[in-house]
Amino acid sequence: MGGAHISDDPTTHAMYRSTHGNFAPGEQKKRDYDWKFDPGEHSFGYAEKRVLNGAGQALHNERVEDNFPKTVVVTK
Repeated sequence: MGGAHISDDPTTHAMYRSTHGNFAPGEQKKRDYDWKFDPGEHSFGYAEKRVLNGAGQALHNERVEDNFPKTVVVTK
């Protein structure tokens, strides 16, 4: 044994990738779309506004204005 494995050839690997979906372990699937933006900088789908110190604000919400409406006590 000791010869080169058939998938070591880049041309053969590219052929098997396109015909069989045979990707190497951890190999990213690249579909070569022509995006009008940089897909590395863009997030798809719904995204929430980034909040700094969000966990601290959740634990100490009384210190943060505008997070919750003020409680109003009314008569029955």
